[in-house]
Amino acid sequence: MKKVLFAVVSALLVAVMAVSVAACAKTERVKVIGIDLTDEEYGFCVAKSDEGNTLLNEINDIIAQLKGDGVDGVTIDSLFDAEVNGTAENIGEVATSVSAAGVDRAECFVVATNTGFKPFEYKEGAYFAGIDMHLAKIIAEELGRTLVIIDMNFDAIVANVQNGTADIGMAGMTITAEKEENVQFSDPYYNASQQIAVVESNTDFDACKTRDDVAAVLKGLEGKRIQAAAGYTGYDYAEQFTNLKLTAQEDIGTSVRELSNGKTDIVVGDKYTINEMVKAINADIA
Repeated sequence: MKKVLFAVVSALLVAVMAVSVAACAKTERVKVIGIDLTDEEYGFCVAKSDEGNTLLNEINDIIAQLKGDGVDGVTIDSLFDAEVNGTAENIGEVATSVSAAGVDRAECFVVATNTGFKPFEYKEGAYFAGIDMHLAKIIAEELGRTLVIIDMNFDAIVANVQNGTADIGMAGMTITAEKEENVQFSDPYYNASQQIAVVESNTDFDACKTRDDVAAVLKGLEGKRIQAAAGYTGYDYAEQFTNLKLTAQEDIGTSVRELSNGKTDIVVGDKYTINEMVKAINADIA
């Protein structure tokens, strides 16, 4: 009986301690160091094949329209403005598999994406939203094909385009020589860069004026923890700092939450996305 009573008391003590630790844990507001660390261009990727070449020419023609006068009044700039102004809408109901599209595979425009990358692609409930998703809808309509969007890990996109599961990768993808060994890219539609985020109490980067200043500070932070989304340019950027402890996450939002919770010291990500995620995290902190 005493053993049973002791076990019960021990369990209660453990539970109380767990509640106490949870009560003590707190999140901290986060800030972005507003210095561009890279110069990048985003494009859409297609297969290296005859079909891919044909599609690429069609895509480039549509991109040229969207960067100019637009398609039915929509331009890439207007999509960005809507995201910045908070007036953007989701793209509505769309098939998420070829079987659900109700038409033959040849009649589908299958898009591989990763929805953890606002404002380019994200979810509003069950619906896809973001700049790339609107562009996907416009391109599918211009091609006269049924849109199918498959949400997957970013690292899997190139392989799915290569093997024909998807016709195109649309996921805020930086055009790189490494990716071009396996797929071919459309004309660029967006100039991007990476930025870092830290908690508001962190003063390590306060004196930085240039990307070289930021790099110099990062090189001196021996053993500090840094996170980025797997497969993204932010991860490639962070890899050069071998003095830091690098961890990959599925998306930048997870890394920013880890930063706020004290589980990492620095996060690297696309400047638009990291600013969006920081804004969302800070809104939830009193």
